Amino acid sequence: MSEIVRVGGWALRGAGLSFGVAERGSRLLAFTEAVHGGAVRDVCAHGPIIARSTLPEGITHARRTDGGWDLDGGGRHLVEAGPLLADLATSDARRRGQGHARLSHVVGFIFVTALADLLVQRRLTGLCVYRADEKSRLPPSVSRSGWILFGQRGNRSVFATGAANDPLARQIEEILGETTFGPAVSSELSKASSSGEGYLAAVAFGARNETGNSLLSLLNRPEVGSALRDYAGQVAASYRDGVSMESQDLQDLYDLEMRTWAPTSERSRSQAGYGKF
Repeated sequence: MSEIVRVGGWALRGAGLSFGVAERGSRLLAFTEAVHGGAVRDVCAHGPIIARSTLPEGITHARRTDGGWDLDGGGRHLVEAGPLLADLATSDARRRGQGHARLSHVVGFIFVTALADLLVQRRLTGLCVYRADEKSRLPPSVSRSGWILFGQRGNRSVFATGAANDPLARQIEEILGETTFGPAVSSELSKASSSGEGYLAAVAFGARNETGNSLLSLLNRPEVGSALRDYAGQVAASYRDGVSMESQDLQDLYDLEMRTWAPTSERSRSQAGYGKF
């Protein structure tokens, strides 16, 4: 796990992401590889799309009338576009008590769980609703559409997942219906049940927010047990015992990193502190 964190930033740089985006993405890469597997494989599969991150046409965002945000990913990968959604939702959650952001035209949905974890690490509680694009290849542990409920109890991250038509989704919808973003979340849950382009929405609540506490209270009910996911435990085990990866995936990780290496020369050696001073 530590090796993926160490190499991941350089590997994402080699794939074509800018330095800052790659640095943030290395944590998403390591988390996803530990929890689901196949993260490096997904980066390689979306190589041409990730390489577009250097083009001038960027990701656009606009404030909605209900106070939330709409982002157009322009076909970009979630490693690049997802953290921008998280930043906007986080800013409003901390300043206003609640935040909502919706991202369309994106790919790479194997990373959707890592983005929910990113919000948890910021000590927020909330819900992600998503629908993967038809071309995304997902492992069995990642549904093609649905929701992820996230938060913290004590110092431990907690998650629950389910389909848009899951009975628990109706209870979540009822709780969020009393907030400004209730109609938006209801629309997104309905949208997740249909097919179409990839999108991700997140609603987040700051610490000590009553709605956030109500969402977390759902996780205490016995009938929710099958929806709970111990992602934090999987990550901790990966740091302790390592991550099982396909040999080709590991080779691809190092091959991407090697793209950032500079050619060796006498001048580079001397600048690195070798030779005569």
